[in-house]
Amino acid sequence: MSEDKEPQPIWRQQSPIDLVLGTSLPTTFARDYLVIGYPNADLPGRFKSHNFYFDAPPPLTFNGQEASLERLHIHSPSEHRLDGKAFDFEIHFVNPLKDSSGDSKAVVIGVFFKERRGAATPPSIRALDEALKARATTRAGAGTGGEVSGSVNPSDFLPVNRGQFFRYEGSLTTGDFDQVISWFVLPHLVFVSPKDVAELKKHAHEPAREVQALDRRFVLRNFT
Repeated sequence: MSEDKEPQPIWRQQSPIDLVLGTSLPTTFARDYLVIGYPNADLPGRFKSHNFYFDAPPPLTFNGQEASLERLHIHSPSEHRLDGKAFDFEIHFVNPLKDSSGDSKAVVIGVFFKERRGAATPPSIRALDEALKARATTRAGAGTGGEVSGSVNPSDFLPVNRGQFFRYEGSLTTGDFDQVISWFVLPHLVFVSPKDVAELKKHAHEPAREVQALDRRFVLRNFT
């Protein structure tokens, strides 16, 4: 007769989540805890599916660990919520860690886009839409695996204030939803003109996954 075994806990760390200001924990991080080293310049790469992949990924450091920006893509509506509110888009900067031997395999930075009348849409956001529209309407890149060469400036997708963030451990929001992501979500917005929002929704986004339960996690923030 076999002995009964204790049930094993299932520690769910799924993403996205609702980032609630009132229940997140204000925390002081070292100045170099997150260093976004992306240059303010057009960087060459390839548009593939709904992603832009960088030929020479620019650097990022997280708590002393080295990473680099492999790709970016956008979801509509935003996957994360801010005090229950969704935004028009959310961009994800996917930065695989060079040392992936730990529990975390990548740092992902999330940024919210919001429609605002009179806003000057950053040029690389329009470039992303135009390239993906070309792929959808003319099958550009046929014979190259569906890839189209181009360039984007990663700084165009970041708010002016990029030093404030929410921080938590979570998962991929597509594919196998592996719980291997160190998330940073910036509370400050990037504004996009209504016309460009409408175009982006036609061509350049992935669907949003539904909000997941926080379960037993803490969400940290480095601002008051």
